[in-house]
Amino acid sequence: MKRVSLVAVPLLIVVAAIGIGVWFFGVRGVDTKPIATPTSRSAAASSAQIGMEASKALARLASNPASLVPSGRRDSVNIADAVPSGSTVVVDRKSWAMASRTSGTLLATLTSPKLPPATYLVSMMKEGARWVVVGTLPVSQ
Repeated sequence: MKRVSLVAVPLLIVVAAIGIGVWFFGVRGVDTKPIATPTSRSAAASSAQIGMEASKALARLASNPASLVPSGRRDSVNIADAVPSGSTVVVDRKSWAMASRTSGTLLATLTSPKLPPATYLVSMMKEGARWVVVGTLPVSQ
């Protein structure tokens, strides 16, 4: 009997430790509930509104390109080289991808005289109360 208890007690302790570990890590350690997003509708609406503001600003690229140059770059950027007179810009408003409340990207197609249309991914940020272009990447069609 003494032999059985010498083997049974440590065995019960090991089984109990395994059971507690499985219960603690297996049941309580993994949360299978979906993440609640009570503000997802309002966040989407906010992103859409911000995207609309940026889109409207970018649409002015052909008529007032200098308004989209960041203030610290006005001396070093010749916007007439990038957007010649007579150019048109078509902004894909649905392409807005918000990075923050003051920055994001849009797709825009620029058509310039004597050149084929070119589509760009345009990186924009808010500088004070106005949107400015901080970078572009050509997009292959």
